[in-house]
Amino acid sequence: MDHAETRFFPDIIAMTPRPTNASAHHRLMAYGVFSLLILPLAGCTGPSGSFPPLDLRPVETAKPVEVAPKPVTFVLTEAALATFEARITAAETAAKSSDTAFSKALPAIRRSVTAGQGAAMGSDAWLEAQQALSRLEQSRAGAEAARADLDIIVRELSVVSEPRLQTRTDSARETIHAIADAQQAQFTGLAVLLN
Repeated sequence: MDHAETRFFPDIIAMTPRPTNASAHHRLMAYGVFSLLILPLAGCTGPSGSFPPLDLRPVETAKPVEVAPKPVTFVLTEAALATFEARITAAETAAKSSDTAFSKALPAIRRSVTAGQGAAMGSDAWLEAQQALSRLEQSRAGAEAARADLDIIVRELSVVSEPRLQTRTDSARETIHAIADAQQAQFTGLAVLLN
């Protein structure tokens, strides 16, 4: 060890035993290596005694108790009942008005489509038939809107216990769906003629 090391580590050097011969030096080295190997093993030992079981506790194996939710129903005031009645009537009226306009336009549109049935694509007869179909499609919009409005009303009433409104919506749904479905069938039948 040189002079610089002695200056920085005087205490360690003073405490280090100096071997008197080579065999003592080897024993000291062996003791140091043995100590370094044994020290990490000291952390592997634990306290003696019994350990807690690793089985599941009763609270961990118990099945949860399922409680069925109570259905929530609302009672409507007379004003709310009148509002729903008016909305149902409006949807039904819109579908019937759409059906009247559709039925009035149908004969002329059928003639135009029939005339354009064998016409060349892009010809005057073919273009007139396409425009007639577009007008027929527009006349169906009222019935489809009425169907959508009634579906919204039915969803809103799904949490209400009101037999009178249930009967009213069932009747309106039957009427509106019959109109919309009949219009769809007529339109599809004419559209097929041009394809």
